[in-house]
Amino acid sequence: MTLDGAFFIFGWFYVIFGSALVLLPWLRGREDLFTSKNLFMAGTVNFVGVASISTGSSGFYIVQPEAGDFLRIVFGVGLLLVAFYTTYHFWQYPRRLADRVALLMPDTSGSAVLVLSVLGACIAVLGRTQLLAIPLLGHLLAGFSVPISTICFGVVFWKWWNAKHNGFFLLLAILMGLIMMVIAMTAGTSRRPLLGLFTTMLIVMYWSNLRYRSPLRALGGLVLPVAAASVIISGYSVIRHQILNPHERNPIEVFTDRLFSMTSAIREGEATGSIIEGESTISCTLACIDQYSRNGSPNWFHTFRFVFSNPVPRVWWPEGVLGEKPVALGEVLPRDLGEWETGYINWGVGIVGHAYYDGGVWVVIIYGVILGFFFRYYDDKMSHQPENGFILGTLGAMSSNIITFSRGDIATFAVDILACMVAGWLLMRVSRFIWGTVVLEPVDEEADPYDIEQESLPVAGVPQT
Repeated sequence: MTLDGAFFIFGWFYVIFGSALVLLPWLRGREDLFTSKNLFMAGTVNFVGVASISTGSSGFYIVQPEAGDFLRIVFGVGLLLVAFYTTYHFWQYPRRLADRVALLMPDTSGSAVLVLSVLGACIAVLGRTQLLAIPLLGHLLAGFSVPISTICFGVVFWKWWNAKHNGFFLLLAILMGLIMMVIAMTAGTSRRPLLGLFTTMLIVMYWSNLRYRSPLRALGGLVLPVAAASVIISGYSVIRHQILNPHERNPIEVFTDRLFSMTSAIREGEATGSIIEGESTISCTLACIDQYSRNGSPNWFHTFRFVFSNPVPRVWWPEGVLGEKPVALGEVLPRDLGEWETGYINWGVGIVGHAYYDGGVWVVIIYGVILGFFFRYYDDKMSHQPENGFILGTLGAMSSNIITFSRGDIATFAVDILACMVAGWLLMRVSRFIWGTVVLEPVDEEADPYDIEQESLPVAGVPQT
């Protein structure tokens, strides 16, 4: 069998296998659908499965692979999943840690929702201004503007979704959603802010009421929103590179141009591709194996050093003492290969490619344990208080980074996920201080997830007895 054929077959196998890992437990009533674990696995279906199919179909390789490279990737993916699922399902400590989280949330009265919507909109706009050029302030805005604004939008949308008769909440949700869409479509070429915006709405819809419906009825409630989001993001994917340096132009002008181009692409049927395409991910992973394992040396634990060094602005980094501040692998690889010289670039090299750069394929075990621990903790925390809009909004803010994590750059996405966690915690603490605290009722872990009359909920990922 040729290498192309091996990747093609493996890709289809992983698409079916990964989809089954997400859907079957939910269809059987064993797990929730919109969890951080399932968002991550949905991403691997695209960036491992679909990317392998694409590589096998096109035969495109940045670096010509050698015998055994296919098995190196398959082994790395398998090792990652074993470590990830073992930690997620069998390590009890993250569950106990989630059990200790107090069932408290801020009082979300009308004034609170109004202030949060204004705050989120202002932070989103500030993150698009020249303030980014100021060393410390720009560093904070770059890291926290999208998380804070997305969480605020999630809370506002959650408040309206649970009180659809309230026109005031609806107006706030629409206005804030439009502002965030303008920001997402004018700040650069990344699709993650737009993906996070739509995924936040789906998360709120699911955890607020679709969770209590049978799978068939829940899917019925999700079909139209998912289809609409897919068309919009696919349309944006087609035209996002048509305007160069969008941050140097008037945001409204850029948004108007992109909106017209996007609607034209959708109308003409051009927006039919993957909404989060990553066709080159496998090819980039193979290049990492060649560059940093076979013909070179790894940059030991680069991902972890990148995350820990990120809070320090680059202009303040003590380069003379600690050496050069770590740079994302997505920027390093194309330059090391001689494919790029000047300007910004960020390839998605795949999670297995990152492991080879960090020290070898065995590093995926560390990735799997960390991800399994974090997702288990957050999914349990969320299932204990699904009526907490701040927790749902935080997952929404993290969602685009979780979905695209297996594509990379995982160091950058890890920093973004941590920023979302910090932003969610700060917003809850400040909101509780200003508007007071609501004590939530504990969740009955024995509840039937499809009983609409039930007020209690199952714990995500835990089989029901």
